[in-house]
Amino acid sequence: MSFEEARVICVVYFSVIVPAIVYFKNRSRLPKWVLPTYVISFLACALGWELWFTYGWVDGVAVDLRRSESLNNWLPRDINWLMNSLGDAGAVLLGGFWIMWRVNNRDYRVFSSWNWSAFGILMVWCISQNILVECSFITISSPKVNLFLGRLSPLWDLTSIQSYLNLIIEHLCFNPSFLGCYCRP
Repeated sequence: MSFEEARVICVVYFSVIVPAIVYFKNRSRLPKWVLPTYVISFLACALGWELWFTYGWVDGVAVDLRRSESLNNWLPRDINWLMNSLGDAGAVLLGGFWIMWRVNNRDYRVFSSWNWSAFGILMVWCISQNILVECSFITISSPKVNLFLGRLSPLWDLTSIQSYLNLIIEHLCFNPSFLGCYCRP
C-alpha cells in the first residue's frame, strides 16, 4: 500500500468517525435540526452522486475497477458509497456549519436568517474540500477513467465541460503554487 492510498483510507474513515463522535458527545447541546439535516444530507449525497460514482451507473466505471487492490480491500465497493456519503454529510456539511458558526463569533443567528458572510464561508469550505478530493482522485486513479457523475452532482453535464474541468483540475492539482495544494502526479 502506498502512502497516498493509506492517506485516502485514513481521510475517509476519519471524516465518518469524527463527526459521529462529536455529535454523540454533544447532542444535548446541539440544536434539534442537526440530526435531520445530517440524515437528509446523507440521503442527498448517496442518491445524488455517491451511488453513481461507486457503481458507475449509466456508462461509468465502477469504483473497484478504477482503484488499486489495497483501496478495494480497505474500502470495499459496497460500503464505499456509504462511507463517502457519511463523510460528505458529516465532515463537509456539518463541519462547514461549525466553521461558519465559529467564524461568526458563535452567533446562532447565522442559522436563522440570511448572512452573506456565513454563506461565503460555507461556500469556500465546500469548494476547497472538493478541490482537495479531486486532487486525491487524480493522483490515485487512472487518468483515462470514464467517471459517470450522479444526477445531482454539480458537474452533471460532463460531456460538455469535461475537458475544461480536467484542464482546471489538473492545473490546480499539479501547480504547487496554488494555495499550497500540491498533489503528487
